[in-house]
Amino acid sequence: MNLKDMAGRIRTPKDAGGPKSSVTDGTLIVQCEGCPSSPDPGSDRCIGCLMDQLMGAGSCDRMILRNGNDRELSGAPGRFLAEAASIRRWSMPGTLSERGCARCGLSPDKVIGRAWADFPEESLSFAREMLDWEDPGKEGCRGCKDRTSRILDDIEHDMRCLVARMVEP
Repeated sequence: MNLKDMAGRIRTPKDAGGPKSSVTDGTLIVQCEGCPSSPDPGSDRCIGCLMDQLMGAGSCDRMILRNGNDRELSGAPGRFLAEAASIRRWSMPGTLSERGCARCGLSPDKVIGRAWADFPEESLSFAREMLDWEDPGKEGCRGCKDRTSRILDDIEHDMRCLVARMVEP
């Protein structure tokens, strides 16, 4: 994978210039005209982008990738993405405290964000490794790391349950 491909896979909900989307009759419609790739609901890039769009759209289990040659994702794959986006939505931390956590390399938003950064590729193990990095040693850091570790445990459990439901006959 070259650097351009890697940069294109790393996305955050704050990224500007991403595709526009809207929800119509419970269907997420993603405008893919500006994307350098053709819409392919099976590609890692499109799945990651759909997750980003679902984060803001809420629950939709039908998605349309629109660029003149519309591609639809619905049924079990659409439900899987919608549920994964729901797990991602609840797992992302809210506002950080005023203890300087926002600048900390181990802040919950950075660690949990890393856990989701390469979705659908697995990044939980790297996020867990981040928690082993040396913490600043300030008051509350140990508790913060413990809470973040529990969130990673919950994400892993919920994703395993989701995958198990998807592969059951």
